[in-house]
Amino acid sequence: MVVRRTVVPLVATMLVALVGCGGSAQSAQSAPTAQSPGGGQSQEPVALMAQQARGPAADPRAAGSAVTAVGAGLLDAVPATKNAAISPYSVYAVLAMAAAGARGETKAQLDEFLRAGTAEPGECLTAVDAAVADAVASGAPSKGDPAVADTRPMTVRSANSLWADRGLTVRPEYLDRLARGFGTGMYQVNYRVDPEVARRAINSWVDDRTATLIPELIPRDKITRDTVLTLVNAVYLNAPWATEFLRPAGPSTFTTADGRTVSVPLMSQTAGYAHAAGRGWTSVTIPYRGDRLAMTVIIPDAGRFDQVRANLPAVLDTATTASAAGPVALSLPGFTVDTALSLSDQLRAAGVTDLFDPRSVDLSGIAGDPGYLVATDLVHRAVVKVDEKGTEAAAATAMVFEATGALAEPLPITVDRSFIFAVHDVSTGAPLFLGQVIDPTA
Repeated sequence: MVVRRTVVPLVATMLVALVGCGGSAQSAQSAPTAQSPGGGQSQEPVALMAQQARGPAADPRAAGSAVTAVGAGLLDAVPATKNAAISPYSVYAVLAMAAAGARGETKAQLDEFLRAGTAEPGECLTAVDAAVADAVASGAPSKGDPAVADTRPMTVRSANSLWADRGLTVRPEYLDRLARGFGTGMYQVNYRVDPEVARRAINSWVDDRTATLIPELIPRDKITRDTVLTLVNAVYLNAPWATEFLRPAGPSTFTTADGRTVSVPLMSQTAGYAHAAGRGWTSVTIPYRGDRLAMTVIIPDAGRFDQVRANLPAVLDTATTASAAGPVALSLPGFTVDTALSLSDQLRAAGVTDLFDPRSVDLSGIAGDPGYLVATDLVHRAVVKVDEKGTEAAAATAMVFEATGALAEPLPITVDRSFIFAVHDVSTGAPLFLGQVIDPTA
């Protein structure tokens, strides 16, 4: 992921938009603009932006193991009999943003779930981002190389954002921490006036950053007039195989986990793939162009699917680091998976309970006192498409928060009589223009 960071002078409730943690692997993107509260055309950010370097990174292997463990646990959100996909990276990013503003036992529960060890969860993301950025650079197509039939650029990009109600005062130090550690931008919306407009604005932001693979992340009932804050991540990948597969010649027999057989086309290729084997499973690792990104496929033995899935963290650690390589005649079905989930119950079952309990939650690092902000849901959607040319995938995650106390009502000020105005520098107060309006119709 190409690292682009922007940060602004932190003024309370200032409208801010910043590039997410990945930018684009193809080209640098300009900073996204904030959606206007009325749901019309987007508007320019209200602040000048400057480049901001990433913070420190955790140990790469430890970071990878942390994200793997989180993802393996969350896969239990779907039955073993259904096609499904999740993005551990995307879920991890949103929970890490929440952890950055959590305090006390709430933070302790999040840190334990995110398995960051002595590092901050955001530092694990930084390590993963750096590794993926290197991988994308290594997969750039060589100009004029006759051996490269697919010259599409490899793309991996990720972005984060924070969507706050206009009446919520987010702590400047939290905004600064997210800008430095996650590249998040803050958008202001009016949940209380029109939650549907806010929901559509967030979904539109996700749709744009996932190449339209995820047009709707947040269902209609998840954003209400009581919502005050939403943390969002979106990630997109488009990667060609290092060696393209051959198109399927015809249907083959495929056996499902419950023992049924179906007829499905299998694409094929013989190449020097890394592979591994363990108790009840075999794996093969299929590299994308550049050999620094790959898809590892784990094939449980007959009748061992549930056992392998139950031990998935350990299996993944072995399979994804396999070094043994040799000629493999691989046959694989192309597929498309589209999964939408609520992951709140999985978090609670894993011990992250305070985040959803107004009696014990402490997100005072984001806004208000302990108990003021409480999470209501964690929604996730992932789409993965695999064919003979490569993989296109996108995912997005949103955590929605409410305030346990009423937000302050806005102070009504109506300029309905003659007034004086000054256009001035904020830091010094020096007026650039000074005037008065006695009769605005004159």
